[in-house]
Amino acid sequence: MDIAILKKKLIDKIQTTKSNALLEEINLLLSLEESSENDVYQLNEEEQNAIAKGREDIKNGRYLTDKEASEDIQKWLKK
Repeated sequence: MDIAILKKKLIDKIQTTKSNALLEEINLLLSLEESSENDVYQLNEEEQNAIAKGREDIKNGRYLTDKEASEDIQKWLKK
């Protein structure tokens, strides 16, 4: 659907709604989009360490392929 048409439909629905809760949710969603466009998520030290460990694991061959992981999950589910 064309974005201009979608915006018009949403505006029409917003103008006719009587639900305060719905309007608050829409406002929250739009606020989240606005803030996420302006903010860059900063990883904390724990997250940075986890990523570094994961990269090291991959470099050293310590990982499962998608197929291997799926097989392990199927085995686990059958227990």
